[in-house]
Amino acid sequence: MNKKQLIKSKTSSKEELEKELNSLKYALCLVYSRLPMEDKNAIYNEMISSLDFNDRDLASHLNSFRVPE
Repeated sequence: MNKKQLIKSKTSSKEELEKELNSLKYALCLVYSRLPMEDKNAIYNEMISSLDFNDRDLASHLNSFRVPE
């Protein structure tokens, strides 16, 4: 494989990228929802205490899936 082949990549439209992102979010939520409550709490607590805004933002989204069992 030469350098040109490595640089060349498929370009995706904004809609395609959004669709892929939503699919990944859905898969993540399915996996997260199947975890035991103790593990959900550990993940949430670690992310919500992060100094990274993106981690805290994701924690707030995951919080909606922490319905008591």
